[in-house]
Amino acid sequence: MSGPLAPAERRPFSPTRSWNPVTGCTHRCTYCWAMRLIETRLKDHPKYRNGFSPTLHPEEL
Repeated sequence: MSGPLAPAERRPFSPTRSWNPVTGCTHRCTYCWAMRLIETRLKDHPKYRNGFSPTLHPEEL
């Protein structure tokens, strides 16, 4: 089997991580799991000092 639904071990490139130097969002969806995570478990994490407001992290560039 090939294509996007193939098992990861058969795909030629299968990323396991992503990189984004921006955190937060402006949409404020009521069902957003990421916003709940930042407001609870990650509220003291330095990357989320601005809460869920979009924030560029130049040190990540």
